Amino acid sequence: MKHIVCAKIVQTTCTNFNLLNKMSFRYTLHTNSIKHNCPNCKQKRFVRYIDIETNEYVGENVGRCDREVNCAYHLTPSMFFKNNKLPYEPISNKKIIKHNKNNEIDYHTLN
Repeated sequence: MKHIVCAKIVQTTCTNFNLLNKMSFRYTLHTNSIKHNCPNCKQKRFVRYIDIETNEYVGENVGRCDREVNCAYHLTPSMFFKNNKLPYEPISNKKIIKHNKNNEIDYHTLN
């Protein structure tokens, strides 16, 4: 009986993983080596989030500082939208395919 329950849990987990694998998150940390001044520590170690549908930055202070131990600043898009009482849509209709040779992201619209 326990083995059947475990198999169902594994099957459900695999199904959920496959569903997540087909989806693409709308906001991602910028993958280029562009660093900005951190809003917290003021060092040029801050990576901003971009909206993959518009290819624009989410906000001036939305991102993560690379100085995890010393600074630990990280404002996610969900926190930004919640703080500003804006609608938050984390799933995109685009899917990341690959990074091209210029380290830019190529996108593909999901059907």
